[in-house]
Amino acid sequence: MAEPKWKRSNTLSRVMDGISKSREVLTNTAETSQKQGVTIDRFKSAADTPVNQASQTTQWRPPLQRHLNAKREVQFISIRVRVLNGDAEHDFQARFEPGNLQAEVVTEAISEKEGLSSQEANLFGLWVVSKDLELQLRPKQDIFALMIFWNRWMMKYTHFPEADNPSHPINRHWFIYRREAAASLVEETGHPSDPVIRLLYGEAKRNVLTRRWICTPADAAALAAIQLQIIYGDFNEGKFPPGSLINDDRYEQLIPVRMPEKMKPVQWEEAILKSYKQWQGLDSREARNT
Repeated sequence: MAEPKWKRSNTLSRVMDGISKSREVLTNTAETSQKQGVTIDRFKSAADTPVNQASQTTQWRPPLQRHLNAKREVQFISIRVRVLNGDAEHDFQARFEPGNLQAEVVTEAISEKEGLSSQEANLFGLWVVSKDLELQLRPKQDIFALMIFWNRWMMKYTHFPEADNPSHPINRHWFIYRREAAASLVEETGHPSDPVIRLLYGEAKRNVLTRRWICTPADAAALAAIQLQIIYGDFNEGKFPPGSLINDDRYEQLIPVRMPEKMKPVQWEEAILKSYKQWQGLDSREARNT
């Protein structure tokens, strides 16, 4: 007997079930006694959380959530976005009123908090990033509309069958505020303000240290030296005697992952300190802009 036309196919059933599960993942069912509809000041509710070793190892939490009240009505939306601000990455956290949440609303809040002008803000955008997939959100795009289908995008572009389950760890993701994909080098150099330099430097440093950008050992040593110049100022032999970067494997924190094996520890220390001495006289802003 032919299958009734109204009966969902197995494929459609899986898609609809996936959407339903995705909605559950994106919705925080914690109850609150506050009344719905109270205006939420995004700046009063926004908070910056420094990123340290402890927070990097804590259990993953969805960065976008709907919070419900006792009547299971959406009370507010919360979002957490990583901001690559110079040498101190931090998480921007804010609450927004129920309804559609466009990417540009979030980026405007972040750019204002970071002290960017309207033109400088055009250099940056909101990205959703996992270990295997990165997508930039369009300014007018509703963030929830994209994230409901996140595991579908994962399956389409990464081809991992595990992504079919929205709760599988492979679907874990983060929001990052970083360089707009279409921004040109001319546009970057046309905005030499300190907030722009800090954000671009923070992103470049992260890209190198995580090996998103491939570099040579010489370039890695130079970046390590720039980090030391920014943090400690001019080279001081009293602070950096022989072995100071080796004893506690300190040099490994300054160079890209899986790069230490390229040279011996003593060679890394020599290369880093030699480069460090060449940056004498640069303040932190000038060092970031090299």
